[in-house]
Amino acid sequence: MSGEKTEEPTDTKLEEARKKGEIPKSQDMAMAFSMLGVFIVVVVMSGNIMEHMRLIVRLSLDFDNGDVPIIDLYRTIGKAVTEALLIVVPLLVTAALCAAIGIFSHTGVVFSMDPVMPKPEKIDPAAGLKKIFSIKSLVTFLQMLLKAVVLGAVLWNVITQLIPLIAAAAYQSVDGIGIIAWEAIKKIFMYAVALFMALGPLDYGIQRFQFMKDQKMSKDDIKREYKNQEGDPDIKGQRKQMAEEIVNSDPKASVAGANAIIVNPTHYAVAVKYTPDEIGIPVIVAKGLDEQALLIRSYAEEFGIPIFANPPLARALYTVPLNSHIPEEAFEAVALILKWVEDFGSSGLPPTGR
Repeated sequence: MSGEKTEEPTDTKLEEARKKGEIPKSQDMAMAFSMLGVFIVVVVMSGNIMEHMRLIVRLSLDFDNGDVPIIDLYRTIGKAVTEALLIVVPLLVTAALCAAIGIFSHTGVVFSMDPVMPKPEKIDPAAGLKKIFSIKSLVTFLQMLLKAVVLGAVLWNVITQLIPLIAAAAYQSVDGIGIIAWEAIKKIFMYAVALFMALGPLDYGIQRFQFMKDQKMSKDDIKREYKNQEGDPDIKGQRKQMAEEIVNSDPKASVAGANAIIVNPTHYAVAVKYTPDEIGIPVIVAKGLDEQALLIRSYAEEFGIPIFANPPLARALYTVPLNSHIPEEAFEAVALILKWVEDFGSSGLPPTGR
């Protein structure tokens, strides 16, 4: 049925979705870039970070020196917090910047207020339940479950490898404890970076597949979009320019630029041109009756343009003025022909014969 969403989304539909902030994006990709950036900063600043960690450990051990005045206790806590911030703040800033880079790497820069605007459906309980029990929610749940299993396995592996280091820390000096902590942090980051770099592209692929599925259109949607574009000044200007180019050229050149010739089978011949990037609607670029029809056929054979025998469609298109787009009722039939041309080109015979 024409109401079923079986057609791939047009460029116009995807552009409208983008303006609304509806684009496929992967949080795992952002996490992968974030973890990678943090890991690089940790490696580059390793000496500085270890020095701050040693100071924090020394300040913590100072609490074992007996009774400490409350003012000194606050002063020591303040120093420890300052040292910790000197470690954490650069990492947080790096994580945020790299996460943004990770998102922009596959979405580009998109600014839209639509996702944060209040909408009635966002507070509609029925709509909320529908989202909870949708296929998309099930897929998201399965993704989260898979990630939890993988993360759990990786975490268990890291912990088992760190147990000897942690046990040995009790017999180490302050500097030794700092080195052990640093080795543990590096190991955790290495595993985290490797994990999210593997999950990121996979998650993006799933998100893009789901997004393209949600954006699919019905044949009626495509027809309405074509009708709306007819009133677009830019589209009209493109059609006028194209029509002038066709009028100023000879019939042979017009046929040469066509995608397909529709005939009846000798009395009528209509040349159809389709340039989705320029106009988006098929245009009649040449047509002929009897001798002119035979001439158009000969040009088509010369240029290797597929010829389709479809008498009712040929007669209907012949009534359309030259350089005009095809009527709405012919969309589906012409779309099937253009689809065949796109898939098979001039190789073999058209489905309706030649």
